[in-house]
Amino acid sequence: MSISLAMLSTALKFTRIIAVFLVLPWIVVALAGCGSTTQRTATEQLLLSEAVDNAVNQIDFSPLAGQKVFLDVAALSPVEGQSIINGKYVASALRQKMLAAHCRLQEVRDDADLIVEARVGALATNGHEVIYGLPASNGISALASLGGGPVLPPIPELSAGRMNVLAGASKVAAFAYDRVTREPVWQSGTLRSETHARSTWILGAGPYVRGNIFDKPRFLEATVPDKQPTNSPVYDRVPLRERFVFQRDPAVSATLRTAEQPEIETGEPAEIR
Repeated sequence: MSISLAMLSTALKFTRIIAVFLVLPWIVVALAGCGSTTQRTATEQLLLSEAVDNAVNQIDFSPLAGQKVFLDVAALSPVEGQSIINGKYVASALRQKMLAAHCRLQEVRDDADLIVEARVGALATNGHEVIYGLPASNGISALASLGGGPVLPPIPELSAGRMNVLAGASKVAAFAYDRVTREPVWQSGTLRSETHARSTWILGAGPYVRGNIFDKPRFLEATVPDKQPTNSPVYDRVPLRERFVFQRDPAVSATLRTAEQPEIETGEPAEIR
């Protein structure tokens, strides 16, 4: 059966079109470049610190206002986070929140009327990555080396897009009891907070970053903008991450300072013989 030149030409034309549609996406991926980021550690620290701040910000210390309080951080000492976000950071956030609630923090345990004990139930990050295409692989190279064949280069990543998702979580709690009688006075309940950051690459361009640790989505920005205040702070419930100037009463401050000063015994000097 003979095939006409017209049919052969049409078949070749369709073959070329199909080849172009199959090869063109990978050419575009190769020409678009590849994106990478080296700020994973910074992002993880932001996720953890924001999660801690949000969780501590939910604690209402106002029932302890005006009382001498000692913060027991023994349960926070073993907490190891990532770099600077650890038990010490949680303790500092708790002290800031207690001072904002007018708690009179004491440096010595025996000088306090109430003991506040704090603990952390979670302080960590996790994440996952999704590739829309073929991930990088060295399977063929490994099989070739096992068979005694020549060493083949690994197959590079061939994808139309990639998404990297990181999440942070923290869980804190605190309770207070009388230092002398050991009677329970107050408890905060367990407070938890979750944060996330999502980085997306499209045809190798990126990252396009979104998440609740940023005030808005951003694309290839070198700096991380601060989150802006969403409402006016109330004096007895000052948000932890917002700027606030405390109004001090000079008379009250002078009275407290006088009460804390040790008494100096006065009397006639001893006669020297």
